[in-house]
Amino acid sequence: MEETIEVYIDFLRDVRHMSKNTYISYKRDLEKFGKYFISQGVYAVNKINQTNINSYILWLEKNGHSSSTIARHIASMKSFFRYLLNEGKISSDPTMFVHGPVIEKKNPKIIEMEKVDKLLSQPDPDTDKGVRDKAMLELMYATGLKVTELISIIVDDVNTASNYFILKENNKERFVSYDDRVGFYVNKYINGARNRLIKGDEKFLFVNCSGKPMSRQGFWKLIKKYAKDAGLDEDITPYSLRHSFAKALVKKGEDEKNIQKKLGYISLSSVNRYKNS
Repeated sequence: MEETIEVYIDFLRDVRHMSKNTYISYKRDLEKFGKYFISQGVYAVNKINQTNINSYILWLEKNGHSSSTIARHIASMKSFFRYLLNEGKISSDPTMFVHGPVIEKKNPKIIEMEKVDKLLSQPDPDTDKGVRDKAMLELMYATGLKVTELISIIVDDVNTASNYFILKENNKERFVSYDDRVGFYVNKYINGARNRLIKGDEKFLFVNCSGKPMSRQGFWKLIKKYAKDAGLDEDITPYSLRHSFAKALVKKGEDEKNIQKKLGYISLSSVNRYKNS
């Protein structure tokens, strides 16, 4: 079973060209799935039926997993078994009639503009680390980027003269522009601090203090630090900055399709939720 899961993860990475975070999430879910069935004496995927799947979901519930986590596990299993069916590895899909728990959709958390300004004012742009952090925070808020998008920007894809960069993901390209104010800090970082931080050649725009690419965990830590420094007691996250950017666009009366394009949403329904938040 472990080998079958590994082959599927290779398929997601090499054929579907999923992002690293996405295929690792599938791998983590399916490894837990595989360990459970092996512990139950089921060693081959073609021996798993719907009753087995329902037992596994019940086991996840009993072990304290949230509805959203269980829903993600079910989605991972469904994708896995569809792949096996298409490859002729199984004759029927045991997850076909399995449904995930109903998850209540919450309105996105929005940060007040005054608090956003306070957060963005914390980094010291006169230090190498500070100007890097300032550029990252300003760029994230001004464009509504996800953390994975922010840290995956390639320095050669940034046009500092025209204030835009090309975001490449899953064989797709998206042009993302920003204003002169953000451009000032991005350019200051690229032309000065970045050169002093990197060790040799480095393709990614943002690096840590060791000169290696900035990680998701590293960015989360710095945003938590600056929120604490600013005296903000609420939970400030990269997601809340992204949501606040989207809400600001809605308030300004920006066209829904433009917001959808800027945030990289697949559906307009994702934009509409900001109207009621």
